[in-house]
Amino acid sequence: MSRYVTAQVAELLKWKGEKFVQGLLSNFSCPQNKDVESFLRNHAIEFTDRRASITHLVFDTQTADCVGYFTLTHKPFTFGAGHLSKTEQKRASRFAQLDVGLNTFTLSAFLIAQFAKNHALPTNRRIDGSILMSVVFDKVRQIQAEVGGQAVFLECEDGCPGLLSFYERNGFKLCSTRVSATDGRKYLQLLAFVR
Repeated sequence: MSRYVTAQVAELLKWKGEKFVQGLLSNFSCPQNKDVESFLRNHAIEFTDRRASITHLVFDTQTADCVGYFTLTHKPFTFGAGHLSKTEQKRASRFAQLDVGLNTFTLSAFLIAQFAKNHALPTNRRIDGSILMSVVFDKVRQIQAEVGGQAVFLECEDGCPGLLSFYERNGFKLCSTRVSATDGRKYLQLLAFVR
């Protein structure tokens, strides 16, 4: 048995009720990214109710701490083919549509919409980020066994070289950028293939 287990917010709502879940979520802290913290505290239940995305809490079986969370959804993703090696382009062509004129691929992919570890815990009880990412990939593999697919993508704000390096060490490759229409911020889009 793994040291870490996941529970969907929807499951916890059924088992424990909204008051318990809201209390659990309100104790989560991510000072490096207040948007990630705010989503969990203020929007995870709403998005779960609408089935817009599914939020998973990660628990340490040894301490019962909520050590992290991630939110998954599935959506189309378009990116420039030139960002991939020939081998990666060949892999992508198996399940992506290539627009030769624009030299872009469009594919259906899992989106890691949110990802964070809980900084409300003492340092010695926090999960390592790479271990948390492996928990995410394990969940994606479980879903893949039911519906197929290999591509996973995420976005991170530009100007965070440490975060970009972390994602690259965990199998993601920079493949595109996006500028938010609402706030003008630039986001890096990263892709990984999970088997």
